[in-house]
Amino acid sequence: MAKVLLAGFWLGLGALLLMSVQPMATRWCLPLLGGTPAVWAVALVFFQFTLLAGYGLAIPLAGATPRIRVAVIAPALILAWCLFPPAIDADLLAETVGEAWPVGPLLLALARGFFLPVGLVALSAPLVQAWLAQARPGLDPSPLYAASNAGSLVGLLGYPLIVEPWFDLGEQSWWWGVAHGVWGLGLLVMAVWFRPMVVPVVNQVVGDDSRSAILRAWPGWLANAAFPSMLMVALTTHLVTDVAGAPLLGILPLAVYLVSFILAFSVGAPSWLGRAQSISALVLALLWAVGSVEVRGGLALPLLLLHLTGFLMVAWGAHRRCAETRPAPGLLPWFYLALAAGGAFGGTLAALVAPYALSRSGIVEYPLALVGCCLFQPGGPRRWERGDLVHVSFMVAVSAAGGLLAWGLDLGAGGARWALVVAIPLVLAHLGSQRPGLHASLLAVAILGSQLAPDPTTRLMWQERSFFGLARVEQAADGRDTLIRLVHGGTVHGQACATWLDKEGRALALGYYHPRGPAGDLLSLPNEALGRGRVAAVGLGVGALAYYARPGEDWDFFEIDPLMERLARRREWFPYLGECRAANCRVTLGDGRMRLTDQPEGAYDLIILDAFSSDSIPAHLLTREALALYLSRLAPGGRILAHISNRHLDLEPLLQGLALDAGIGLVTWWDAGATGSDGPRGWMASHWALLGDLPKGLRGPWSGPGLAVKPVLWTDRHAALWPLVRLGGAAD
Repeated sequence: MAKVLLAGFWLGLGALLLMSVQPMATRWCLPLLGGTPAVWAVALVFFQFTLLAGYGLAIPLAGATPRIRVAVIAPALILAWCLFPPAIDADLLAETVGEAWPVGPLLLALARGFFLPVGLVALSAPLVQAWLAQARPGLDPSPLYAASNAGSLVGLLGYPLIVEPWFDLGEQSWWWGVAHGVWGLGLLVMAVWFRPMVVPVVNQVVGDDSRSAILRAWPGWLANAAFPSMLMVALTTHLVTDVAGAPLLGILPLAVYLVSFILAFSVGAPSWLGRAQSISALVLALLWAVGSVEVRGGLALPLLLLHLTGFLMVAWGAHRRCAETRPAPGLLPWFYLALAAGGAFGGTLAALVAPYALSRSGIVEYPLALVGCCLFQPGGPRRWERGDLVHVSFMVAVSAAGGLLAWGLDLGAGGARWALVVAIPLVLAHLGSQRPGLHASLLAVAILGSQLAPDPTTRLMWQERSFFGLARVEQAADGRDTLIRLVHGGTVHGQACATWLDKEGRALALGYYHPRGPAGDLLSLPNEALGRGRVAAVGLGVGALAYYARPGEDWDFFEIDPLMERLARRREWFPYLGECRAANCRVTLGDGRMRLTDQPEGAYDLIILDAFSSDSIPAHLLTREALALYLSRLAPGGRILAHISNRHLDLEPLLQGLALDAGIGLVTWWDAGATGSDGPRGWMASHWALLGDLPKGLRGPWSGPGLAVKPVLWTDRHAALWPLVRLGGAAD
């Protein structure tokens, strides 16, 4: 009994270490790479491969004698402890400035800091179970699975709720190293104490029948594990991109993924699971096909719960099918190795291969993973019937007819069009959900049909993905005029119109930056009201702010994504940088906060914060420490103008908390959208905040925060997301 308790405790401790280190390492890297959601995806893949390495090493060690176990594990532990505490090499990531795909340096930084200690922890689950099975033949391993799963959940959810609020990254790394040392000593004790009493489990897998069984089963195991992992990474990217660049949202899909494993391998499949899986796939496909802008309406929390619940049902169904096919105990190490390999393969496809190889095709890994998960349903595969091909052909015809009819009737982008080209085909696809192959085929046709019938009110001119997200350039008609707009994720990032000119013949600033809005109101003030010899703008977009630059001024734009600079310099689309009147109008690549650190104190009269990617505002740009940096780079009397438009988060309480903490003034203006001769499509609603003394001459309805606003303060140690979540509709 003592051996069982010791094994269960150390399995739980190892799982806790394994799951808590992932958000810690990712949190370390996020500010160094601008808070982009791709950091989460790449880090997930890194730890999946680290887990795979640990599982692979566990197979030969499982059948080794105690002396060999200690001879291999002890030196590895000593080497890992010599490298403690684990940390990220900031200088290595700083060298990636200007790179469109800094995946290699990010993986190298993670490997230097975490591969060896985390790889050793990954040995825990298969190795300790195999040793205990050899020492206690016939033992039921269920309590060990429960201990491991409990440790995983505690480590993953305990990080944002307990660890991050109380400890900074240096302290987190130190305590993690201490816990790793305790875990390593316990592993050595078990390596000596758990002496094999029977022929080792791994050594039993020697017959030709067993090897052939593994070879036959491995492709199915790999695919079954790959698609849920691929969907998890794709969902993580979507949530962190379109909601907020906060650590908690990167953790939630991983936690749900872990829960799906627990449910699949610890309880039997309920009778309703297959139906719930197919309905959830339909809902997720509908959300993806319609798009973020049309569905969300500012309902962040319901949308988040809908995504996570749907993902749980889809992943649970697929993982339950995987649990139904697990082999005899003698082959379990190879089974778990297949699951780890499949998970790493699926994560690699979603995080590394698809964004780079399909950079001009949009985000396609989400629907591919969703369709793949539908191939695996509880209860086993069902053969294709003679009429299934007819059903697929009928679906192709329905999707094609719906798209043609939507174009012919000129339905626009409203609900009638979405019902015709998206909802009806998806409902028809659900009718075949009782047979996995047919359901997946019908779902794929429905999703493809929805993408072949794009919004007729816009024309896609160009799209490309970088490490920092998907950018699209679209052409939209507004009467006799044509708008060119840049869409990043689900948010319009800026727009221009060649026929809308000011008195000097220059293209007017449009979108959030129109002359009658908050940005135009402040930046149009005369020099005596707003001295601004040097201006720093964190975030470039299409360069619309350059419209307000005046002769003799110096403007520094800090942009982390090289793709954005390349687009902003396409003068035929966005002429603002080309027409900039400042004496110096420079674009510096890199994270804005890091680049401002390189500037001398008192260097700027005005700092503009406009660094948002879709609806995600990197948390490290709006912390107490970040504001202190901005204030140190301002000359006496300088001000900070922050663009805080967001569908999901109300950032006004955060700005109020920062202003109160720093002892400076704050006024905000929610511009619900100006109306004028330029038309509503050119001028977009926006929300801005001005920190510092209020200059004279402002014409707009700037006002201080209301009494009902409860201040929120973020620091580099902790960024509380939930107090800022909008529960009701909010305009873009």
